[in-house]
Amino acid sequence: MGLIYRGILEPILNWQEWSWDQSVGYTLDQEYQGLDYAAMTRLANYFQYYGVSTRVRFQAGKAILSTRDATGNYTVDKWEMNVDQTQPSVFENDLFNSLMNQAVDKSTAITKLRAALQNSDPTTATDQWNTLVADPTFQAALGPAFGVGYSTLIQLQQYFDDYNLGVTNFVSGRYTLRHTTNAPNRWTANVADFNVEKIYTIGQLLSEVQNSNLWILPMPGYLAYKIANYAVPNLRGPNYMWGALKERSSASTAANNRIDIVTEYLIDQINTNLYYTL
Repeated sequence: MGLIYRGILEPILNWQEWSWDQSVGYTLDQEYQGLDYAAMTRLANYFQYYGVSTRVRFQAGKAILSTRDATGNYTVDKWEMNVDQTQPSVFENDLFNSLMNQAVDKSTAITKLRAALQNSDPTTATDQWNTLVADPTFQAALGPAFGVGYSTLIQLQQYFDDYNLGVTNFVSGRYTLRHTTNAPNRWTANVADFNVEKIYTIGQLLSEVQNSNLWILPMPGYLAYKIANYAVPNLRGPNYMWGALKERSSASTAANNRIDIVTEYLIDQINTNLYYTL
């Protein structure tokens, strides 16, 4: 004699629970039970269409569907402040430029200095330096603050000698603010895709990343403090501004049918001839 099952054919919700985790956010787990395997399969296909993880088991005449739904309309935010080590030319060094700012004609003085260094090497450095300081154009560009025996002229010669010995660059760190959004896979728009490759002022940057209407977890105050108190260096030229360049975001699939969207803001001197301002 065949087995006789008592119960309901259509899937019935047996239990559900939800959990919250800072890395993946809100997750809803459910279990359905019923006697009709085909009906349970149709329900599983429905959940799969909307990106919900499913598992179906048929045992002892009973169909069981387990689901894990992490596709709710919420995001999880992660903020990082990274430091990129760069090696700019010594001609961009603040100490060097504070010295050269004392020249009458800084641009001409540096141009003459660069030309002399291009034709010099450690074996002829002294002769090249003597030839340079005897040049009337170079003398006029430096002005009285760089007279013979002045500490400024002695310091400038030290830069000249160091350059000939290979000290052509210096180590400098710059901040990169990185934000990672963990979003549902059905998400259609994100602030990461707005105003890309545009220059933000520091005020505009802080206004965006601390906006509680844009982020579930806005940027922490300590990171905002680090950005706001960044020592602004001397600008390279009139076509540069101090701010943050918002780069294009990358996206990759993550656990629980979600997407990691990574956006970086480069905080530096940005060339306004190459990028639009916000």
